[in-house]
Amino acid sequence: MLPRTISDLSELVGEQSQFASAYEPQQDGTFRLCEPLAKVCDDCERERAELEAHWQAQIAELESAIENERTLHTKEQIEAALYRTLQAAGCRRGMTRAVAMLLATNWTLEVDEAGIHRTTDFGPQTLESAVREWLASDDGEDFRGKPSASAGGGFADAVRRLGDTVH
Repeated sequence: MLPRTISDLSELVGEQSQFASAYEPQQDGTFRLCEPLAKVCDDCERERAELEAHWQAQIAELESAIENERTLHTKEQIEAALYRTLQAAGCRRGMTRAVAMLLATNWTLEVDEAGIHRTTDFGPQTLESAVREWLASDDGEDFRGKPSASAGGGFADAVRRLGDTVH
């Protein structure tokens, strides 16, 4: 950008020096950039500022979109881990996805290098431990899976197998 007023033409350095003839001497001994060129410089500066503002807005929008994608990815990662952990811990069939979403909403869960853990007042707790404790609690009682038929003995197992072959 060209300075509007200078005290000596030697102040123009580099590419600016080619515009020395565009400076008009003033009565006070300074040099002032001629009006037509000053107007062009003002227009260029205004356009540069508009472009800069536009690009900054674009950058902010992209950064926001990236953060939203990270958040969505983390949420999906947490829900998938909860789903797998609930299945492995014996959550009742048909309820696993709903319970995973419930816990993801109600618990403070964090993802780090070590995996996913629940943040509690007593410190971090592994997801597996938190799910087992919750299913064993009164809150998780309605979501515990039923004991397997084989737990009832050989007769219950035979009845289950018979039912499987009839259908």
